[in-house]
Amino acid sequence: MQLFKNFCTPTVNKNGLLVDFQLNVPESYNFGYDVVDEMARLAPCDRALVYTNPDKVEKTFTFGDISRLSNKAANALKAQGVKKGDKVLVILKRNYEYWYIVPALHKLGAVAIPATNMLTVDDITYRIETADIRFAICTPDGSTAEDMLEAAAQKRQLESVFVVRRDLPGAINLTKLIDSADESFTPVDTKAEEPMLIYFTSGTTGYPKAVVHNHTYSLSHIITAKYWQNVRENGLHLTVAETLLWFTILTASHRTSCCG
Repeated sequence: MQLFKNFCTPTVNKNGLLVDFQLNVPESYNFGYDVVDEMARLAPCDRALVYTNPDKVEKTFTFGDISRLSNKAANALKAQGVKKGDKVLVILKRNYEYWYIVPALHKLGAVAIPATNMLTVDDITYRIETADIRFAICTPDGSTAEDMLEAAAQKRQLESVFVVRRDLPGAINLTKLIDSADESFTPVDTKAEEPMLIYFTSGTTGYPKAVVHNHTYSLSHIITAKYWQNVRENGLHLTVAETLLWFTILTASHRTSCCG
């Protein structure tokens, strides 16, 4: 099921080597709707994600699962005030929730800001102020959620702190909200040229800079998955890095394996 072909025109030479690559981007392209939901329609029972961690927890998610859970997450977040254009800091390490919470943000038209769990409180407050972040979604591991609450006390524009699979005073247990949310989501009108993600640079020679990417950014990673990583249909791609470029594989409509 090679959905990526709907969004690009690759040209190869007689040796099968890529010599030209053109993207075909619909005006209203949204990864959540046009890739996640479309794959769920075409191949709902195909594996999209295989997850495991050092505690030997294993979970398998189909494309149907990712679509359904992202709808539930979108409804849960919408009910808490998250709307189109809102900046949402996402620190979920390699937790499996990342894989449906981020497309939920895409569906809402919110701007996801993925970040590492190694950020300090000062790092977090800098990002909140720089990007005008209103919401944060945290891993239950380590002190990330506590650090986020400390940052929220300093930067009042951060309205709500969500944490998955954990009850924490001052934070909202997002897992409980998702579990009780509706599976049907009314699409939000988004355009391909509207913001989808913000990544902060490493800050090697100065303070980190906020770099904005629109919805076409996910399609640019077709070439990464297909022609660099050489992922193959029905194969498993092992991902041990932070889940910052999660659509690299799904855009090419292949399966991925994630180690938490």
